[in-house]
Amino acid sequence: MTCSVRFIPLLTMGLALALTACTPPADPSTQEPVDPAPGLYRITLGGAGLAQYAQQGPGKTEDEVCVTARESPRFADRAIRNYFVLHPGCTTRPAPRVGNAVSGTITCPLDPKRAAGTVTITYEGVVAADGVEATSRMAFDFQPVPGALGPDEERQVAMATKAMEQVGIRLKAERTGECV
Repeated sequence: MTCSVRFIPLLTMGLALALTACTPPADPSTQEPVDPAPGLYRITLGGAGLAQYAQQGPGKTEDEVCVTARESPRFADRAIRNYFVLHPGCTTRPAPRVGNAVSGTITCPLDPKRAAGTVTITYEGVVAADGVEATSRMAFDFQPVPGALGPDEERQVAMATKAMEQVGIRLKAERTGECV
Protein backbone atom coordinates (compact mmCIF):
# COMPACT_ATOMS: atom_id res chain seq x y z
CA MET A 1 0.00 0.00 0.00
CA THR A 2 1.70 3.19 -1.14
CA CYS A 3 -0.03 5.59 1.20
CA SER A 4 1.39 3.83 4.29
CA VAL A 5 4.93 4.91 3.36
CA ARG A 6 3.93 8.57 3.78
CA PHE A 7 1.76 7.83 6.79
CA ILE A 8 4.49 6.20 8.93
CA PRO A 9 6.74 9.31 9.17
CA LEU A 10 3.72 11.46 10.00
CA LEU A 11 2.57 8.97 12.61
CA THR A 12 6.07 8.81 14.13
CA MET A 13 6.37 12.60 14.23
CA GLY A 14 2.89 12.95 15.74
CA LEU A 15 3.67 10.35 18.40
CA ALA A 16 6.94 12.12 19.28
CA LEU A 17 5.13 15.46 19.63
CA ALA A 18 2.42 13.86 21.75
CA LEU A 19 4.99 12.29 24.07
CA THR A 20 6.93 15.53 24.53
CA ALA A 21 3.68 17.38 25.24
CA CYS A 22 2.92 14.89 28.02
CA THR A 23 6.31 15.27 29.74
CA PRO A 24 5.72 16.93 33.10
CA PRO A 25 7.69 20.11 33.77
CA ALA A 26 10.86 19.77 35.83
CA ASP A 27 10.45 20.25 39.56
CA PRO A 28 12.11 23.64 40.31
CA SER A 29 13.22 22.43 43.75
CA THR A 30 15.47 19.82 42.10
CA GLN A 31 17.12 22.23 39.67
CA GLU A 32 20.54 23.82 40.08
CA PRO A 33 19.87 27.31 41.53
CA VAL A 34 20.13 30.25 39.14
CA ASP A 35 19.67 33.98 39.62
CA PRO A 36 17.79 36.17 37.17
CA ALA A 37 20.20 37.80 34.72
CA PRO A 38 20.76 41.55 35.08
CA GLY A 39 18.57 43.59 32.76
CA LEU A 40 15.20 45.23 32.27
CA TYR A 41 12.21 43.28 33.61
CA ARG A 42 8.51 43.77 32.90
CA ILE A 43 6.47 42.96 35.99
CA THR A 44 2.83 42.02 35.56
CA LEU A 45 0.26 41.22 38.20
CA GLY A 46 -2.94 39.30 37.68
CA GLY A 47 -5.73 37.63 39.56
CA ALA A 48 -9.33 38.72 39.25
CA GLY A 49 -8.77 42.40 39.92
CA LEU A 50 -6.78 41.93 43.13
CA ALA A 51 -3.72 43.61 41.62
CA GLN A 52 -5.16 46.90 42.85
CA TYR A 53 -3.67 46.06 46.24
CA ALA A 54 -0.11 46.38 44.92
CA GLN A 55 1.83 49.27 46.43
CA GLN A 56 2.15 50.96 43.05
CA GLY A 57 -1.41 52.24 43.29
CA PRO A 58 -4.96 51.23 42.51
CA GLY A 59 -5.35 49.51 39.19
CA LYS A 60 -1.63 49.39 38.29
CA THR A 61 -0.93 45.88 37.02
CA GLU A 62 2.29 46.40 35.07
CA ASP A 63 5.66 47.90 35.90
CA GLU A 64 9.26 47.91 34.66
CA VAL A 65 12.37 47.60 36.78
CA CYS A 66 16.08 47.54 36.00
CA VAL A 67 17.99 44.78 37.82
CA THR A 68 21.74 45.23 38.24
CA ALA A 69 24.27 42.40 38.67
CA ARG A 70 24.50 43.34 42.36
CA GLU A 71 20.70 43.12 42.81
CA SER A 72 20.26 39.94 40.78
CA PRO A 73 20.68 37.39 43.64
CA ARG A 74 17.98 39.17 45.71
CA PHE A 75 15.63 40.06 42.85
CA ALA A 76 13.09 37.26 43.43
CA ASP A 77 12.66 38.13 47.13
CA ARG A 78 12.57 41.85 46.35
CA ALA A 79 9.92 41.47 43.64
CA ILE A 80 7.73 39.30 45.89
CA ARG A 81 8.07 41.71 48.80
CA ASN A 82 7.46 44.81 46.64
CA TYR A 83 4.35 43.47 44.92
CA PHE A 84 2.68 41.16 47.47
CA VAL A 85 3.15 43.22 50.66
CA LEU A 86 0.01 45.25 51.46
CA HIS A 87 1.62 48.01 53.56
CA PRO A 88 4.91 48.86 55.35
CA GLY A 89 3.76 47.24 58.63
CA CYS A 90 3.82 43.74 57.12
CA THR A 91 6.38 41.10 58.11
CA THR A 92 7.93 38.96 55.36
CA ARG A 93 9.24 35.47 56.19
CA PRO A 94 10.76 33.79 53.14
CA ALA A 95 11.45 30.08 53.49
CA PRO A 96 14.93 28.88 52.56
CA ARG A 97 15.22 28.62 48.78
CA VAL A 98 15.31 25.05 47.50
CA GLY A 99 16.82 24.84 44.03
CA ASN A 100 14.82 27.37 42.03
CA ALA A 101 11.68 27.13 44.21
CA VAL A 102 10.84 30.02 46.53
CA SER A 103 8.09 30.26 49.12
CA GLY A 104 7.18 32.05 52.30
CA THR A 105 4.59 34.05 54.20
CA ILE A 106 3.78 37.70 54.64
CA THR A 107 1.75 38.73 57.70
CA CYS A 108 0.04 42.11 57.75
CA PRO A 109 -1.82 43.65 60.69
CA LEU A 110 -5.21 45.11 59.89
CA ASP A 111 -6.30 48.66 60.67
CA PRO A 112 -6.87 48.46 64.47
CA LYS A 113 -9.57 51.15 64.26
CA ARG A 114 -11.72 48.84 62.15
CA ALA A 115 -10.68 45.25 62.92
CA ALA A 116 -8.39 43.30 65.22
CA GLY A 117 -6.37 40.64 63.45
CA THR A 118 -4.18 39.94 60.47
CA VAL A 119 -4.09 38.89 56.85
CA THR A 120 -1.56 36.18 56.04
CA ILE A 121 -0.31 35.89 52.49
CA THR A 122 1.35 32.62 51.51
CA TYR A 123 3.33 32.52 48.30
CA GLU A 124 5.30 30.10 46.17
CA GLY A 125 7.21 30.64 43.00
CA VAL A 126 10.00 29.77 40.61
CA VAL A 127 13.22 31.61 39.82
CA ALA A 128 14.73 31.34 36.32
CA ALA A 129 17.60 33.00 34.48
CA ASP A 130 15.11 35.16 32.59
CA GLY A 131 12.49 35.84 35.25
CA VAL A 132 10.50 35.11 38.35
CA GLU A 133 6.95 33.81 38.68
CA ALA A 134 5.00 33.55 41.93
CA THR A 135 1.44 33.11 43.15
CA SER A 136 -0.05 34.12 46.46
CA ARG A 137 -3.13 33.41 48.54
CA MET A 138 -4.60 35.45 51.38
CA ALA A 139 -6.13 34.22 54.62
CA PHE A 140 -7.90 36.61 56.98
CA ASP A 141 -8.08 36.19 60.74
CA PHE A 142 -9.95 39.15 62.18
CA GLN A 143 -12.80 40.45 64.28
CA PRO A 144 -14.39 43.81 63.46
CA VAL A 145 -14.06 46.40 66.23
CA PRO A 146 -17.57 46.75 67.72
CA GLY A 147 -19.28 49.81 66.30
CA ALA A 148 -16.52 50.60 63.78
CA LEU A 149 -18.55 49.28 60.86
CA GLY A 150 -22.25 49.35 60.17
CA PRO A 151 -24.14 46.07 59.64
CA ASP A 152 -24.08 46.49 55.84
CA GLU A 153 -20.35 47.22 55.87
CA GLU A 154 -19.65 44.16 58.04
CA ARG A 155 -21.53 41.94 55.57
CA GLN A 156 -19.67 43.48 52.63
CA VAL A 157 -16.30 43.01 54.35
CA ALA A 158 -17.14 39.38 55.18
CA MET A 159 -18.11 38.67 51.55
CA ALA A 160 -15.06 40.49 50.18
CA THR A 161 -12.61 38.64 52.42
CA LYS A 162 -14.09 35.26 51.49
CA ALA A 163 -13.78 36.15 47.81
CA MET A 164 -10.18 37.34 48.26
CA GLU A 165 -9.27 34.09 50.01
CA GLN A 166 -10.46 32.14 46.95
CA VAL A 167 -8.50 34.08 44.34
CA GLY A 168 -4.72 34.42 44.26
CA ILE A 169 -2.49 37.10 42.85
CA ARG A 170 0.04 36.14 40.18
CA LEU A 171 3.35 37.92 39.77
CA LYS A 172 5.43 37.53 36.64
CA ALA A 173 8.77 39.30 36.19
CA GLU A 174 10.03 38.73 32.66
CA ARG A 175 13.39 39.91 31.30
CA THR A 176 12.82 42.06 28.21
CA GLY A 177 16.35 43.25 27.43
CA GLU A 178 19.12 45.45 28.71
CA CYS A 179 18.63 48.45 30.96
CA VAL A 180 18.85 51.79 29.20
